[in-house]
Amino acid sequence: MLAGTPEHRAFMRAKFPVAFDLFYAVFEGTVDDVRARLEEGDDPNALSPMGTTPLTHAVRYAHDLPKASALFDAGARIHVCDHNGMHTVHWAAGAAFGNVRCLSWVLDHGGDVNVPVQPATDHQFHPIGWTPLHIAAHWDLLAITALLIRRGGDL
Repeated sequence: MLAGTPEHRAFMRAKFPVAFDLFYAVFEGTVDDVRARLEEGDDPNALSPMGTTPLTHAVRYAHDLPKASALFDAGARIHVCDHNGMHTVHWAAGAAFGNVRCLSWVLDHGGDVNVPVQPATDHQFHPIGWTPLHIAAHWDLLAITALLIRRGGDL
């Protein structure tokens, strides 16, 4: 079903003990693997120990957007704040990889272009109050910055 050595699965299982099979399908599987896990009853809003959801991870790479769509169609929430005080849109705007297609997908599916970073319960990755626009500008992601401004990002 999924590629990966037993050692890799064991490493990942320790990081994602809740809904491991769904998280692993997002990381290493196909969209069909994600759908199969959802059909088995896995929760699309399951939280990792860091407070991230499968959707948070599926929007980091453009080739994973079909997985994001499957999760969203199954009820995954886009407005989830993780333990770093970050929402899905913050990760898509540049805290992870800053891909225009990924950010567009998040915004098209209801991501808030002006949501501020919240106080973290673990590690404060970006300053409290920063918006996706702050993050994109901080990382010098010009295409992401332009997209956020076009989509209503507060200057």
